[in-house]
Amino acid sequence: MPLAKVEEKMASDERMLEYLSGQIQNQIPGTEIKRQDVTNLGNTFVGMLAVRYQLGLDSILKQEAIIPPTPMTRRAFLRKAEARERITSSI
Repeated sequence: MPLAKVEEKMASDERMLEYLSGQIQNQIPGTEIKRQDVTNLGNTFVGMLAVRYQLGLDSILKQEAIIPPTPMTRRAFLRKAEARERITSSI
């Protein structure tokens, strides 16, 4: 038997996404939110967050997935992926 309704789980994930995106925007000025939503992965709702920001000459795309606890894992996971692209100018 689930501990919460589907709507409650989605609302919880959305609050966590808002918290994480706010933290990133406070830590890295000029951060651009590319994706911030909740999607399903099988029977589990997963929060997805993607941001782009500049760090020196690098343009960085950072993605995070928030996977809530399940009866098997009993704890939440935060998976991260990052891609960098060097900005070069042609004169």
